[in-house]
Amino acid sequence: MSWEQAEIRELKVNRYVVIDDEPCRIISIQMSKPGKHGEAKARLEVVGLFDGQKHRSSIPSPTRSVSR
Repeated sequence: MSWEQAEIRELKVNRYVVIDDEPCRIISIQMSKPGKHGEAKARLEVVGLFDGQKHRSSIPSPTRSVSR
């Protein structure tokens, strides 16, 4: 199984991503447009593979993340 870095905007639903050193499956992604004082943000809703808990995360869009 190979892991690679990808930008947040390239991720898709049902793919896997590592958030806070925990592998997770993406349930939903919402992208916001850049505003007057900031850049675009992505809101990820994920489920941990080991604990099965839902996690929500808001990440700036140009950030890179480890995904498969």
